[in-house]
Amino acid sequence: RDEHQQLISRVSAKQESETKLYAERDERYHNRSMQYAPHRIEPFLFESIQDSNAEDIFDRRFLEAFHYQSHTRDPFLNLIKRETDSGVVSFPLFNPEFCAKLLAEIEHIQSRKIPGQVPNTMNNYGLILDEFGMGPFLQSLMEIYLRPLTTHLYRDWGGDRLTRHHGFAVQYEIGKDVSLDYHMDACEVTLNVLLGKKFDGGSLFFNGVRGDASEKKESFEFDWKSQPAGWAILHVGQHWHGAHPITSGERTNLILWMMSPNYRSSPAERHLMQPFTPQMFNERSDDLI
Repeated sequence: RDEHQQLISRVSAKQESETKLYAERDERYHNRSMQYAPHRIEPFLFESIQDSNAEDIFDRRFLEAFHYQSHTRDPFLNLIKRETDSGVVSFPLFNPEFCAKLLAEIEHIQSRKIPGQVPNTMNNYGLILDEFGMGPFLQSLMEIYLRPLTTHLYRDWGGDRLTRHHGFAVQYEIGKDVSLDYHMDACEVTLNVLLGKKFDGGSLFFNGVRGDASEKKESFEFDWKSQPAGWAILHVGQHWHGAHPITSGERTNLILWMMSPNYRSSPAERHLMQPFTPQMFNERSDDLI
């Protein structure tokens, strides 16, 4: 009984601490957003996605699959490309014109030299998009357009319960960040989208999912250079991965870490009792509607 009470106390204390941290973060984001608001180039990037402007944002193939998902499962099944049996998929998400607008907005934010945090503990160049007011856009991207995919592909990793996100841009350039070390992401599902610039090298590499038979045995590389701007990758956050060095030019990617209220407590994550398997991935893919 004493151990149980201690556990409850620790969980309660952790929840209170997280609530306080989120409140402080939201206040900081609000202040940064207000600083940049008078300088925005594309107002729609700071609002929830509307049906009226979806065609200006998404790749035509993605939008067609999204609209027809309630009628047949074939569009999404034909759209996504299974890159690995361990759950990495790729697909066309944004159109190139939208990518150019988002990239221009990111560079404009940086030109204003408004102080902001680095994207994460591993990337030193880029910015947190939520910090400058793009939270509503990214939240609607996750809740409306991505959750049909994550629900069916990654249900055992909480893909059907994604409610929070951390959105940021990462930039790779000679003399700055050129690569990304081997790691897992602090989320349940990760979206990674190429926004653009000209570059050589910098391919992603994957090395299996934590707790799965593929862990440390899988060897897969994804070449960004062969993809158009707007091409996306989805994978579970617990998938070991990294990025090889770029050898010339610049590359910018949009990263969206997606989390549920039970972050780190999904069936697949909890004590590794139900590790993600290729069978789970195949079952979820076949259930796409």
